[in-house]
Amino acid sequence: MSASRKHHLVRPLNSLLGADQIDDLDKLSSDVALYGVPWDGGSLSTLLSPGQRFGPSALRQNNVTIFGCAADARIIDLETGKERLSKLKLADIGDLDLMPSLGAEENFRRISQVAELVSKKRILPIAVGGDHSISFPAGRGAIAGLDEVTIVHLDAHADFEDEIGGSKLTHGSNLRRLSELPNVKNIVALGLRHVWRETYDPMIEYGVRFASSKAMHLEKPADVVDRLVPKSKHIYVSIDIDVLDSPFVPGTCLPEPGGLSYLMLIETLAQIAKKGQIVGIDIVEINPMNDIGSGYSMAARVSSWILFEFLAAIEENRR
Repeated sequence: MSASRKHHLVRPLNSLLGADQIDDLDKLSSDVALYGVPWDGGSLSTLLSPGQRFGPSALRQNNVTIFGCAADARIIDLETGKERLSKLKLADIGDLDLMPSLGAEENFRRISQVAELVSKKRILPIAVGGDHSISFPAGRGAIAGLDEVTIVHLDAHADFEDEIGGSKLTHGSNLRRLSELPNVKNIVALGLRHVWRETYDPMIEYGVRFASSKAMHLEKPADVVDRLVPKSKHIYVSIDIDVLDSPFVPGTCLPEPGGLSYLMLIETLAQIAKKGQIVGIDIVEINPMNDIGSGYSMAARVSSWILFEFLAAIEENRR
């Protein structure tokens, strides 16, 4: 059995960000390992039009350039004239083979196993979802064995409810589950704007540092990050694309008005990259079933650019 099959990974036709596709995890030697998590079993209700399981496939088909992709396109920083994301070596290790009939706990175990395997090789794991419930197992695996971890959660929603509809493993409880891990020291939530009592009260009780999207419009995003995100030994970043204003990402599960602009989000991520070692990333709630366009997904294309920009900022801070 191949190392990929042993870890329940399958190789799709297209690559994430144009990265080299790797079938044998034992030989993985890149700086970054991207993997798809086609899961929407954590969606609160069919009324919220789940379809996030198609997110990884949509992102694979919507790379950051039309005639190339991030790994081989020589994309220029127009302010400096330098090539961007030219040093980091990217690998695509495939999509997790997830089966709803196995239940959330077994599927989450598979996600954590892959994230932990990658992290222990000192390679940055990036999970492409999938609904936001996958942030818990992806984060759990990425930070296993690390201490003093700061979680930065970018989202329109707090996702801090303990239980919804009898389940503790939904896309409204993921940040609450991460908060319970013993090595998580700080939690910061940015871009919030649709928060209800059941998430607000426990978030305040825990001591989550947060900024609404309104606060981020009134201040510079970089200043908000400096105020709320502490210098940290290890940082895990979770990006729900609904942190962006709804016209930018129609292809998500629960788009909300009043969010961040794309450039605000990129400024935020660039500043987070200066705060410590980024040890894991997930980008979630890409739902092409809700998207506009014929033959492309706007949300997936925007998401691929978000990852490109964040990785370029991480690369810049490694120099």
